[in-house]
Amino acid sequence: MYINKKLYLTLKIVAIVGMYWWGSLLFQFFGILLGDLFADFAEDSIFTGFADDTFFQIKMYICLFSISILLFIVHFWLNKRLANANIYNSLFVNDPDGVIQLPVLSRAMGKKASELKKDIIYLIKMKILKNCRFGKDGNYENIVLFKDTGSKSLDGGEIKAVCSSCGGETMVRIGYVKSCPYCGSKLDT
Repeated sequence: MYINKKLYLTLKIVAIVGMYWWGSLLFQFFGILLGDLFADFAEDSIFTGFADDTFFQIKMYICLFSISILLFIVHFWLNKRLANANIYNSLFVNDPDGVIQLPVLSRAMGKKASELKKDIIYLIKMKILKNCRFGKDGNYENIVLFKDTGSKSLDGGEIKAVCSSCGGETMVRIGYVKSCPYCGSKLDT
């Protein structure tokens, strides 16, 4: 699992609550607006006091509308980040060798590599994505994945594997499959 479940669920709840607050503030905004319109027609209305103070009304409208727009933006931004984290997690979980080339991921998702890298780095910094980092292999930038072994070090977890077919030795990350560089047989840890 490459997603921090506790943080993900917390942020999901924040996004849902933000959307609820956005809807309720928008509802209150339109309620006050309609109440003020009807207050002009009915002199005995409870809104009559507010109808006399136009400056107060304008400040109230601007404040409620600004807060509701801000909550909507936060909700939209959080949902987009969490949806992207889900997509990356599902792709990472199904990767057999623990190395995903950024150009390959870019083509698969139909996005620019620079966009993906920026998004993944942001999710890693926010600690929504875990057990992954960027590495360079030749000319390609890769996303290097790590199995959650409870170790705090992301660089640990490699063992020397000996090929059963040719006897060649190579380093393989624990929990992943790699092809033997000498004969092409699968090396499994």
